[in-house]
Amino acid sequence: MVDILLAHSYFLKYDPKQLQKMRPYAPLATLYAASALAAVAFYSRTLSQGQLLARIGLALIIGGAAGNLLDRIIAGSVVDFVDVYWRTYHFWAFNVADSAISVGVAIMILDMLGIGNRVSKAA
Repeated sequence: MVDILLAHSYFLKYDPKQLQKMRPYAPLATLYAASALAAVAFYSRTLSQGQLLARIGLALIIGGAAGNLLDRIIAGSVVDFVDVYWRTYHFWAFNVADSAISVGVAIMILDMLGIGNRVSKAA
């Protein structure tokens, strides 16, 4: 099941019990996110034109990370609004940017496994 809710993530995860304790660390999370975004952007420049799957994955990762970083800079926290649950078990809340990062990582893993590469065998 899926619900829409409003949750603010001040650090790397959303935990209502720890919310007030984590708020002072929001600038650290912003610095961490900016550093990770810069590292991924630097890595993306090393990919060749033929690595389309890897480029798509990295574009999703960079776009999602930039979206979350902008949230942290403008609002001071990341706004999460999708709550997926089954009975009493709740997956952590997330947003569209988190989804883009997750899909981008999955695509990168598929690329590393060689899925999507065209292998032609000479007969």
